[in-house]
Amino acid sequence: MPRPLVKTEEPCALPAEPWWLMRALPLVGLPSGFLGGLCGMNGTPFVLLVAFTGLDKSIARSIFPMGQFFEAWCFRLPMLLYIGRISIVDVHVYAGGLCAGLVGLSIGNYLSRYVSQMAFEHGLLLFLVLSSLSVLGILHGHPRAVVALGVSVVILALRIACSFMYKQKKADAEL
Repeated sequence: MPRPLVKTEEPCALPAEPWWLMRALPLVGLPSGFLGGLCGMNGTPFVLLVAFTGLDKSIARSIFPMGQFFEAWCFRLPMLLYIGRISIVDVHVYAGGLCAGLVGLSIGNYLSRYVSQMAFEHGLLLFLVLSSLSVLGILHGHPRAVVALGVSVVILALRIACSFMYKQKKADAEL
């Protein structure tokens, strides 16, 4: 059930978190911070956490920003200012990125109540695969990216086949 956008008398609490979540967060946060420091892309461990565990999307939507807050605002931004990588000449680029991000955030927040848990997980995996292929160079036709795309298609086909066989077996067992 989607949460109301207006304040209500009772506080809107997250669903009860799974028993394993507090044990998994350090294992997810550490590589996330490492990747954030190494290449500025620290969301992958959180995406994998949701994709492979089925973590409730409302919990995931709360955890993702908290995992990136300190690294982005308290470390990366001051460091980029200090070393001169952010300059006033490029303020239009930063403003455009910020505005586009805010529009995307607003659209995502609005649409989140209409997205099922399964669609949420599949969407995260799709973005993960597409961003990975982009980093590998699929847009430039690099062979490693083409091979990775082929492997992804094979894995997807196997996943669909297994899902179909499971549903078929379940339907046969009910008869």
